[in-house]
Amino acid sequence: MQLDYKDIIIKHYALSMSGSEIARQTGFSKSGVNNFLRAFKKCEDLEYPLPAGITNYGIALKVYGSVQGSGGRNENIELPDYEEAVILMATRKNLTLMFLWNRYKKKCEPHSSMMRRSSFLSVMRKFSSLPSSNASLSLAASSASV
Repeated sequence: MQLDYKDIIIKHYALSMSGSEIARQTGFSKSGVNNFLRAFKKCEDLEYPLPAGITNYGIALKVYGSVQGSGGRNENIELPDYEEAVILMATRKNLTLMFLWNRYKKKCEPHSSMMRRSSFLSVMRKFSSLPSSNASLSLAASSASV
């Protein structure tokens, strides 16, 4: 269920409702409501009262820099080097996916956004069981959908 950002903002600021109260009343998750309220408070481009005519889509763009759940891949996320990972998995007998995750995370942390751990492990599990020639071909196709 997509959060109704305008409703959450109005209930929090105009009606002084807590995140828990908003979540109970709207049926949204408490963590979803509270995470949005934190992100909204950090947002420098938007504040309460909201500009006239702003939509939930506009709020999401201002608060998150993109629309969550829109299906588009976040272009700011640095993808792992799949070719290198496939080669390493094929040549190093005891290489673990957690080792590859930590290596990827260390590479990304200082300067860019990265995939979630669960997404990374899911993609890498698909290819750890394939022969390296098939895996490298499949990875190119898969990286477009991640």
